[in-house]
Amino acid sequence: MLRLMIVDDEEIIRNAIASLIDYPSIGYELVATARNGIEAYNIICDEYLDVVITDIRMPGLNGLELVERAVKTDEKLEFVILSGYSEFEYAKQAMRFGVKHYILKPTDRNQLIEALVDIRQKREERIQKSLAERALMLKTLQYPIERAFLIEGLQSSSVANAISKYQEVLNLPDKECSALFCHFIEEKDRMKVILHMNALFESLGVRRLLSTIAVTGSLIFVTSFLSVAVQEKIKENVREWSEDVGILEIGVVAMQEDTLDLLLEKIFHKISRYREICLVAQEGTSYKVQNKINTDWQMEKLQHALEEGDDVSDILEPIFTKNGIEITEAKNIALDIYMHFNGMNGLESIEEACDFFREIYSSEEESEIQRQLCSVLKKSDSVNEKKNNIRLLKEYVKGHLDSETLSLKWLAENYLFVNVQYLSRQFVKEEGERFSDYLTRKRMEEAKRLMGIYRQDRIKDIAKAVGFGNNPQYFSQVFKKYTGYSPKEYMEKR
Repeated sequence: MLRLMIVDDEEIIRNAIASLIDYPSIGYELVATARNGIEAYNIICDEYLDVVITDIRMPGLNGLELVERAVKTDEKLEFVILSGYSEFEYAKQAMRFGVKHYILKPTDRNQLIEALVDIRQKREERIQKSLAERALMLKTLQYPIERAFLIEGLQSSSVANAISKYQEVLNLPDKECSALFCHFIEEKDRMKVILHMNALFESLGVRRLLSTIAVTGSLIFVTSFLSVAVQEKIKENVREWSEDVGILEIGVVAMQEDTLDLLLEKIFHKISRYREICLVAQEGTSYKVQNKINTDWQMEKLQHALEEGDDVSDILEPIFTKNGIEITEAKNIALDIYMHFNGMNGLESIEEACDFFREIYSSEEESEIQRQLCSVLKKSDSVNEKKNNIRLLKEYVKGHLDSETLSLKWLAENYLFVNVQYLSRQFVKEEGERFSDYLTRKRMEEAKRLMGIYRQDRIKDIAKAVGFGNNPQYFSQVFKKYTGYSPKEYMEKR
């Protein structure tokens, strides 16, 4: 469901539009109505909205001013404008702000339905495109991610915890899984055996859960559940094939467990004694599973620094600059560290991870990779306890009161990386007020402080300094509502 708000200064019209359509039947949830632009903007700052239906002519902040200000806060927010004015200038101005639907009053029910359905369909198309791009990104990074998973699984005291972080991004099942060990394989025959096994699994409809794990003399294939009949078919096929191609008899041993974590725990135990462990891609590329940051003590050092709020760059710098590592290895290490400190539960966390992966794998400088990693670690929700979210939010607001884009949604998505609805509830619970009221109070108190410094002819500059951009008129309206005085009256009386 897309979240919808209706804005009109006339209650009769608001109620009429609210009852005009069965919104759930076209994929919408009506979550709010507002009497004017100022009230609507405050709701936008607090709520996660998708679409706003708004009138143009309203007191305080008119519809076009609302659109102009709101899109700076949330560029994904979409508007349907209702107006009794057919002048081209209004439509042209609305289009300049990205509005694609402009409907003349009296509002035609079918026109409004058509506009809302069009918005929903186009949004679904963008989501599908984004999902396809995400899938491509994860496929491209399959081996670095699997490598990070094996590193953590080998080093973790709890394989189940490692699986929980990677399960969704690697599409791993909870149960119904098997492993097939192929022993007595010489190095020169390794790729030949892998290619044959890949073709055999495909012909039998067996799903591969991970890339081939290779250790000295053995290959390990982690697969979907293999029945006893399928296991026997595989063993017979491998025996006949190895004879035909002149390879000494390959030992094939199957392993079954009730759950994936039990299966992998046994696999990790078996391979942990090997000095060299590789992941082998289908085309034959080998990825060594090794961690150049000597893990445990340095991970603990990073964990401690993050919990204490210390600068982690001093810990990361020698990893990226003093070991003479190549750029590819630097990217892989950054991915390893990111995954160590971040779970991958749900669509949002995968999107965040993909954004980070895209950043580091497009970087060509170790220093840039280090900077990106430092930034994302400081914002890691798994390291910063949830109670710190509000402290971090308030610190950010204090230092960025001049920003027009400040909203709970922007802060949740771009700074704290948490769910905006969760953050909204948490803020009200801890602070006893809505975020929009808190933000307005902080901006107005800062404006009052600046008025003790500047002259009356600097009201425009004060408005810009407290986040109202080039809209001193809107600033004056909010200031008067907050203090009972216009900015000019307030400066004259002090």
